Amino acid sequence: MIDSTIADVVGYVQNTTERIMRDAAHPIPAFRITVDGKDIAHILSPRLISLELTDNRGLEADQLSLTLSDHDGLLAMPAKGALLRLWLGWSDTGLVDKGSYTFDEIEHSGAPDILSLRARSADLRKSFKIKRERSWSNKTLGDVIRDIAMGNGLKSAIAQKLAGLPLLQLDQANESDANLISRLGEEFDAVASVKAGCLLCLPAGGGRSVTGIALPHITLTREDGDQHRYLQADRDS
Repeated sequence: MIDSTIADVVGYVQNTTERIMRDAAHPIPAFRITVDGKDIAHILSPRLISLELTDNRGLEADQLSLTLSDHDGLLAMPAKGALLRLWLGWSDTGLVDKGSYTFDEIEHSGAPDILSLRARSADLRKSFKIKRERSWSNKTLGDVIRDIAMGNGLKSAIAQKLAGLPLLQLDQANESDANLISRLGEEFDAVASVKAGCLLCLPAGGGRSVTGIALPHITLTREDGDQHRYLQADRDS
């Protein structure tokens, strides 16, 4: 019996090692999705036709699109406004948290029966669009960004190069926080965005993260997914 148990353990270790080596040699895309805290990746995986995440710059909400096969009619439509959380990555390097999203479009079409879901970043609160009246005197850009973040229930992270820039007088007159941030970005050549519950502010095109770490350079080739389309039509024929 002991020999049988040892053989089972050895077999498991060998299978695990082979799987790890296979994943390292031929990594495949991997994902995890939860809806209102419930992991549903095992339900979506065999039905997934496409998953597209659009990571927008600035205060434009990121968008997630899912296309699922409903060939057997057993897919339940999520409630509008349900909270989805996404992790993306590769089988050999693990998953990266890509934030939370709220379903705002649900479409069922057929045949073949397909369920299309679209969700937008849950980090951009409606409060960003509320017009406000307030002023700052003898403050820094970092002070203002932190105040705006706190007022919208967010954390904040400001690049050191920007945080100490002085603001003798700043007035927010019948203006939304979103518009104020955009105005400050134009004035100081900065870009602001909300990611994973944090309001980020960093120099535009600086090539560095908000903590000052240099971002890696990436070379894209046609094999990486670049596309083109050419159409020539003779309207007189």
